[in-house]
Amino acid sequence: MKRILSLLGVALALVSCRHSVLEDRTACPSLLYFDIFNAGAFGTVDRVHVNACRYPDRLILGSDTTTIRALEGRSFSLGIREADAVSGAGVLGFRRCRLEDGVRWTIPPGSGFDPLFRFSFLSIVEPEEFTVPVEFVKEHSCVTLQFLNAGDWSPEGQAAFPFDIVIRANTCGIDALTGAPVTGAFACTAEETEAGVFRLILPRQADDQLLLELYGKPGLYPVEGLAHSYNLGGIMREMGGITWQEKNLPDILIGINFKTTDFRVEIIPWEQENIDYEY
Repeated sequence: MKRILSLLGVALALVSCRHSVLEDRTACPSLLYFDIFNAGAFGTVDRVHVNACRYPDRLILGSDTTTIRALEGRSFSLGIREADAVSGAGVLGFRRCRLEDGVRWTIPPGSGFDPLFRFSFLSIVEPEEFTVPVEFVKEHSCVTLQFLNAGDWSPEGQAAFPFDIVIRANTCGIDALTGAPVTGAFACTAEETEAGVFRLILPRQADDQLLLELYGKPGLYPVEGLAHSYNLGGIMREMGGITWQEKNLPDILIGINFKTTDFRVEIIPWEQENIDYEY
């Protein structure tokens, strides 16, 4: 009888231990891995900020910064707890942009946007580990402004370009989870990279409210301050330009003839094998 009771006690102890182990496992996080389709288009050491949110209330469950190499090699994961479904995003190319609310990347007025690429996902949480397929999407447009006959607007035809070039918009960033533009003031002074050629980076726009402003430089142009203003968004729309709804935003070349103030807009599709951050 004692032997039977002893065996029964051992059996109960094993059952108890087994239940304890199961409870501990349910408390452990599920590990979320990423499978990037176009990782090879980027440098392996490029930094990526990733996050995961409880769906649909967007409560941040985890976030971290890693590299393309770590994502591609599955040597990086996020631990997910207390959720049946998760949404999340990854952003690459951040430099000056700031992260707000854990999901929105915005730039303050006065700076050009970063060359951001983004992916997002929605997935059911699976036990122990699961992988989501992702693909980076180009969320910025590199704009080149080429001013022709610049000397015609300068006193005595001097060589120095007589204007500071500013572009204004009412979109200042992007929601990484949805890809939706973030409304806010955007103002950037374009950088002159060579005589009469200026460059800047724009985020995905919510509308065509883009302004191109030319400010006369003291001593170089008779009118100091705002000298000319153009509805750049309207000009681009009329010329069949960018729609801002394209999956990968193209780059834009805008030629301006100083003699006639004619505009020429050229849309340059993005080719992922030719990524250029030198803007």
